[in-house]
Amino acid sequence: MIVFFTTLFIETFQLVENSSVSGYLYSEGGRRAVDVDDLILNTLGGIIGIFLFTFYKKVFMKNKLLRH
Repeated sequence: MIVFFTTLFIETFQLVENSSVSGYLYSEGGRRAVDVDDLILNTLGGIIGIFLFTFYKKVFMKNKLLRH
C-alpha cells in the first residue's frame, strides 16, 4: 500500500504542478505528463522490488545462519 500511495502522491503533485504552472495537463516544454500508466507500472515495479528484496533477504539470512 505504501508503494501505491507514494506513486499516487507523485502523480498528484505532477498534476497540480503542471496545471498551476503552465495551465495544461499534458507535457509541454519538458514538463511531465500525468499518466495512469505511471501509477500502475510504478506500483507494480515497487511490489516486484519488495518481493525480490524479501527473497534475497531470506536466502542471505539462510546462508549466513548455515555458516555459523
